[in-house]
Amino acid sequence: PPARREAVIAILQLFAARAAAEIERRETETALRTSEARFRSLSESSPIGVYQFDQHGNCVYVNKRWSEITGISYKDALHKGWRERLPADELERLQTAWTAFTSGQHEFSHKLRFDHPQHGSRWIQFHARRLAAFGNDPGGFVGTIDDITT
Repeated sequence: PPARREAVIAILQLFAARAAAEIERRETETALRTSEARFRSLSESSPIGVYQFDQHGNCVYVNKRWSEITGISYKDALHKGWRERLPADELERLQTAWTAFTSGQHEFSHKLRFDHPQHGSRWIQFHARRLAAFGNDPGGFVGTIDDITT
């Protein structure tokens, strides 16, 4: 009967729309995994230290080179753990510069003295940029460090 036919067509249209949405979701997830793998691969092979902070200033990622430069393990660097290794005067200067950056400056560049556990006092150059917020991701910051001790 025609009424039943229309109901079957409506069900098939709903099924097709749901299937298309599921295919798009899976393609998006694959693209995201590919992008994340590319970032990790580039970061881990980088000759400079790479870090990422969330929007609250908590460390969420450091690469191997970052750990080599600072002498701080990945685990110990997370959240605000890396701050415990800075001399108090340097932490204060860094926080002042970081506050100015997060209040509107587009780029961050800062030199500070850092006490490496094996190599002693070092000079580190920090750079950072704001990450754009997308969807539910609030963004944050990504940056690099390099040992500029001469």
